[in-house]
Amino acid sequence: MSIILTILKIILYVILAVIGLVLVLSVFPVSAKILFRAGKLTVDAKYTFLKYRIYPLKEGKKAETVDEPEQVSAPDNAASEENSPETESENIRPEVASSAVQEPAVEEVKPDEPQQEEADYTEEQMETAVSAEEDEPESSDDDEEEEHWLVAMWNKVRPFIDPSSKTLVALFRHIHMDDVEIVWNVRSDDAARVGMLSGLAWMVIGEVMKTLGLLFGKHLTYKELTVMPCFDPKDGADERFGCVVAIRPIIILLIAIYFLIEFLKEKISEKRSSR
Repeated sequence: MSIILTILKIILYVILAVIGLVLVLSVFPVSAKILFRAGKLTVDAKYTFLKYRIYPLKEGKKAETVDEPEQVSAPDNAASEENSPETESENIRPEVASSAVQEPAVEEVKPDEPQQEEADYTEEQMETAVSAEEDEPESSDDDEEEEHWLVAMWNKVRPFIDPSSKTLVALFRHIHMDDVEIVWNVRSDDAARVGMLSGLAWMVIGEVMKTLGLLFGKHLTYKELTVMPCFDPKDGADERFGCVVAIRPIIILLIAIYFLIEFLKEKISEKRSSR
């Protein structure tokens, strides 16, 4: 019995050690560097001293090219085709056709059909159109089914809205966005157009800064913001857009627990209100 207890204690200590190690490692932030430069996007992940390229993935070894077998030259079939019976028949067919088309074709004049058939045909069309209109399903039934489907979908999604919004706010408040850099080249031959486009570019950058400030709050730092007017296509700065996003894994775990608690609260309140 004592041996079993000691084994259980050892297993418990190992489990506690693993949990403690995971908690310690979850304190260190996980970061991702996102950079768009020269029309290429790169995403690099980093955790402590480990780095990993997420996008683009490294290309593996090129597949070895297999030598295709040499194509064996097919024997000339021209002579055989000329001597084949099919070609002989083809050579004979024009003569037969020419001999057949010697007599002039006589066109047969059909007597005019009475107009009563046209009237009967229009009456049949009217009857089929009326029957088709009668067979069409009423649109009100489809609208009612769609409304019922939307109501059912809303009832399923509604309990997640309030917890999700609170969770997202808490999540963005704990995400760090650092070294935001925007270097934008405005190119044109016309000076007035360059000035107009530069002002538009600064307006877009201002809206982006405002949105990022609302999402990340004080956990937001900028590295470089530049709008470079360029009158020469070959002139300009190193155009790039990038940032570094970092978060601690333990924050994600705590926010998941927070979401579960808020969801349970929402379900309990709905049950009480239904009573």
